[in-house]
Amino acid sequence: VMIANRRSKSQMTSELSLFLGSHTDKFTDWLHIVLEKLEAFVGGSNATDKV
Repeated sequence: VMIANRRSKSQMTSELSLFLGSHTDKFTDWLHIVLEKLEAFVGGSNATDKV
């Protein structure tokens, strides 16, 4: 839901901190790396689809 609502990394960290505790920063760092890679992959495939 947070991803679909385009929450920022800091918003996710704040909202997940109660649930994840000391693991929150590590999780949100990992999640944003995965999302950046996914966006790069999807963006790259869309560019080739248009050619």
